[in-house]
Amino acid sequence: MTKNQPNREVEKGHCAVLWPLYNKTMNFYNRIHSKWRWSHFLNKILIVDANEFDCVEMSCVLNQNGYTHISVATNPKEALSIAKEQNPDLILINVDLEAIDGFELTKQILSLENNHSKVVHIANDVRHINLAKSKSSGAIDLLVKTRNFDYLSRTVHDLIES
Repeated sequence: MTKNQPNREVEKGHCAVLWPLYNKTMNFYNRIHSKWRWSHFLNKILIVDANEFDCVEMSCVLNQNGYTHISVATNPKEALSIAKEQNPDLILINVDLEAIDGFELTKQILSLENNHSKVVHIANDVRHINLAKSKSSGAIDLLVKTRNFDYLSRTVHDLIES
């Protein structure tokens, strides 16, 4: 086909050519406006867990829900440096860390200068739940780690939007 010859496919029906583009655009638009919020793109989340697989799994779930600024730390020292640099809006901390426990790490992070982070503790097991200790260290909520991340997604959404 040369420049001067008309495109027969477009002449037959330009909708056949434009429909895939329109369909992709509308799917993206609907996904953003139904599930994602524009504020999700602005909020920073830090996940602190010694188990790298769990960090990746939680970050993937949050990313699927529209949160894009997610940092991961696998030890308390790394978590403190990220918290100082980025000042995340929400921090998810596993209470069963190796060097220091999540309760002590929470106190250290919340004592940082200009810190406005909300902290949620995550326990590996129901037996490790100590709600009083969690609240006294400064955490807003305490969750039990499961493979069903619906509750985590709802909790993060509620805390970010509040």
